[in-house]
Amino acid sequence: MPNLTSTFGALSPVGNFGWELNHCAPNSTALLVAGAAALNAPFKGGTLVPFPHFIYFPGQWTGPGGLFGFGAVWPAGIPAGVPMYFQYWVIDAAAPQGWSASNAVTSTTV
Repeated sequence: MPNLTSTFGALSPVGNFGWELNHCAPNSTALLVAGAAALNAPFKGGTLVPFPHFIYFPGQWTGPGGLFGFGAVWPAGIPAGVPMYFQYWVIDAAAPQGWSASNAVTSTTV
């Protein structure tokens, strides 16, 4: 099962934040789902935790070791106190429905 860990930063305007995704199928595509609310709905044999307000699919690859690092700058204009949920879905031929879900991480905007 893919594992998502927060590694640095806070969700503050123009602040840097990031995480690491590991234990994934090697050389696979990773899709980020983010939302300002929890959905916790069954999906593709797992649980889709964030309400999918935002789906990011830039062609992220897990690499030969099955891991992926992500870093970005949080946008300005999002009010403080908003909970954000992040979860990755990875294409995985060995998974029952072809996708593996990571755990979800949550953070609150500041």
